[in-house]
Amino acid sequence: MDYHSIHGHDVSSFDIAGTHRLPTVQASQALNELQDDGNLYLSTGLEELDQALLPPLPAGSPGSTSVGGIKRGQITEIWGPSGTGKTAVSIQLAANSIHNGNDVVWIDCFQEMDVSRLENVLASIAEDAVPDGSTRAEQPAASRDGKTGPKSNKGPTASTKRLQGLQFIINALQKVAATKNCAVVVSSQCATRMQSEHGATLVPAVNASVWEQGISTRIVMFRDWAWKNGALVSIFVAGLQKLDGKSGYDAIERVAAFNITRTGIARVECDASNAPVEPADVVRGKRKLEQTDLEVPDSQDDEDYGWADDDEAALPAPPPQWQGSEDVLLGQELGRGDDGRDEEEDACEGSHTPSSEATY
Repeated sequence: MDYHSIHGHDVSSFDIAGTHRLPTVQASQALNELQDDGNLYLSTGLEELDQALLPPLPAGSPGSTSVGGIKRGQITEIWGPSGTGKTAVSIQLAANSIHNGNDVVWIDCFQEMDVSRLENVLASIAEDAVPDGSTRAEQPAASRDGKTGPKSNKGPTASTKRLQGLQFIINALQKVAATKNCAVVVSSQCATRMQSEHGATLVPAVNASVWEQGISTRIVMFRDWAWKNGALVSIFVAGLQKLDGKSGYDAIERVAAFNITRTGIARVECDASNAPVEPADVVRGKRKLEQTDLEVPDSQDDEDYGWADDDEAALPAPPPQWQGSEDVLLGQELGRGDDGRDEEEDACEGSHTPSSEATY
């Protein structure tokens, strides 16, 4: 006797068709999958950057056999100015994921993706390892007429709405990364921030506390010059700023140099021996006037030109009571050593010694 013979069949169709429970997974199997380094990281195509993205191993633990890369289950941000290789690194990361048989979702909020770039990168990888239909790109577009209803004066301000929007986006991305065990990579632009000590500096365009707490790993992209075969060449540089939620002591911990080709990104070998030993000073202190070898008019060095002597010669003669006025005020006769004063004292009434004090 079964359930339906006792309670009858459900004629109201309250049950959802096609509903299946998730398969039961043993705890040991789930732990082994989490500890499998081969499925935990996605390679970026740069060996130096993949090794930099590996977390430091605790003391006494055996070495890791993983090649490293972007970690699953968290959000990674790639930011930098325009033309520094953010899209090229993202396309290389997507091609490597497709090469390993994984699915990739590309969402571009600025412009449509150039599918030919992804096809060129995929063509450089072994075609037999690419699954069927992996190069198909679907680009659904949502159109809006731009018309909105009347705005009311009441409600949160623009800054409050912006923080609420960032909080919603970062929470949604964290939920997707954790539940689907996928790597979420966000590419963003940069902005300028004025600082009192260092002047204008570049910072990520999305800069808020709620966004900073949600980003686990951050990679900065920029351009630089490097020595190659005795000549300066322009290269692309990717630097690690934040790893597993922890920021480094320096602005950039480790860097990886690369070039962009038609078939993807390629590692660049640089001659570090030809680099200058002493780096240039970024911030220079204010120099003193003595260090500039400049003369300021009306300064204390007037005697070098003889102007002070000419000014004293042009002064008028002092009045008759100018001499000895200090003696009257202080009750003390000064300048006893002068010959003129000694003869005048002999003619005065009374006897006074040169060292005696005058009483009035």
